[in-house]
Amino acid sequence: HLTELGRLMHPLLERSYEAAQQARRLARQVERAQVSPLALGLAQDVHLPGLPTLFTEVGRAVSGLELALRVSTSAELVQAALAGDLDAFIAARDGELPERVDCWELRQERFGLLLPEGHALAGHEIIDPAAMQEQPLVTLGSSCEQMLLGAGALPAHRAGSWAAAGLLVAAGYGAALVPEGLGWLAGTAWRPLRGCQEERTIVLAAVAGRRRSQAADIFLKSVRARGWPVPQARQ
Repeated sequence: HLTELGRLMHPLLERSYEAAQQARRLARQVERAQVSPLALGLAQDVHLPGLPTLFTEVGRAVSGLELALRVSTSAELVQAALAGDLDAFIAARDGELPERVDCWELRQERFGLLLPEGHALAGHEIIDPAAMQEQPLVTLGSSCEQMLLGAGALPAHRAGSWAAAGLLVAAGYGAALVPEGLGWLAGTAWRPLRGCQEERTIVLAAVAGRRRSQAADIFLKSVRARGWPVPQARQ
């Protein structure tokens, strides 16, 4: 006969037992290659149009693929990978990555002006900073923004990320200095800015020295073998 404590604990112990049994079944499936987990990260301000196709190809090549995709900031993805929560991630390289992280460059992205579609300056092939005089600017604190502010652009709004800036531009709140990889956003037009030398590097990364699953190995090789051109800016 169960005591009062036993009756209270019984449902909890039942759930613990069921979870343990499920974990054993999953472990056996992984050992038999019936399940191939793959945990990936993607920076929220990186846009690679070919990724859905690549995910499809990896799914066909890996039997029993179970894909977990995490979208976050580049810094958070680095920490998640170091903690063992990600097999690989794609992000912008901001400064030096930790020594334990291997990375492979995918492409370079220039910075330029993202304008609302139909903006008077959207018809220019390249925009001179002086043309932004008294034009509203969505700011993020980029170094090249000082060139625009010095030319008379008005810091009307502020965004916390390049992706957020793109949304504000699409809504008609002004122009923003963003990487050309964001030039695909509907309702916007991206144009180079004369005199702006700022760039960012998009990388594929994984923690060095760890044993990689078949799924992770195939993903890394597939990404590195594919070309990743910058999306053509809207005209």
